[in-house]
Amino acid sequence: MCPSNASGITEVVIDVPSGRVTARVSASGSRVTAVDFVNVPSYVLHDEVVVPTSLGPSTCAIGFGGAIYAQVPAAAFGLAVDVASLPALIGLSREIKAWLAPTVYAEHPLDSQLERRLRRHLLRGART
Repeated sequence: MCPSNASGITEVVIDVPSGRVTARVSASGSRVTAVDFVNVPSYVLHDEVVVPTSLGPSTCAIGFGGAIYAQVPAAAFGLAVDVASLPALIGLSREIKAWLAPTVYAEHPLDSQLERRLRRHLLRGART
């Protein structure tokens, strides 16, 4: 529990794997009325990257937002984002992660220290 600020807005700093996140909690008296947060900068690294999978090749976008993410619509594989598709989505995400980890698409363009940590995380995750 954090002590609240008399101004009605209390900043809470949270250390997460992607860096430091600041949450701003707005309150009126003892009641929380809103919460927002400021995360690390996010941006597209690569667009239209073709990745091979067991269901055929798929085009994805690679973005950074504290970690490197590959974004592929579930519909590109004929799947929905639902409980029934969960095992297939998990399997495909592991395939995509394993393929991307040793490539230039997993490199951070500005921070080699961060890149090394991200690459270790990608490679470790690809084996699970």
